[in-house]
Amino acid sequence: MAADGRVITKTELAAHSSVNDAWVAIHGNVYDVTKFLDDHPGGADIILNDAGQDVTQDFEDMNHSISARDMLKPLRIGELEGATVKDPIDVLNSTVDKAAVNAGAAASKTSDTIKSGSWIYMGIVIVIPIAVGLLWKAAF
Repeated sequence: MAADGRVITKTELAAHSSVNDAWVAIHGNVYDVTKFLDDHPGGADIILNDAGQDVTQDFEDMNHSISARDMLKPLRIGELEGATVKDPIDVLNSTVDKAAVNAGAAASKTSDTIKSGSWIYMGIVIVIPIAVGLLWKAAF
């Protein structure tokens, strides 16, 4: 059950899809975004196109900042029935942590590649085109 005691069904969510009454679900949380429509940087239409629905994927695809996610807190009115509820800020932090881990792993692989002697191959890849270019220039 939601911390504030309100569980909202998909049917109830769908009933709130107008300019005067717009709700969206993000990560299982339901937000009344009606008063935010005019302040949304992308314009009200962006929200209204999907009002009354779960917009988690669209929200994440836009890579909203922590401050944008923080603006949602006072708009929260409950949770979507049957959904896994997550804090949008925690989701972003988790994504950033995974990206950092992946970047570290990629850097480690690059370092291992250089240490393993593959730098010789990189040198060949650089030297051969230069040599071909010089020979081409000398020939013409």
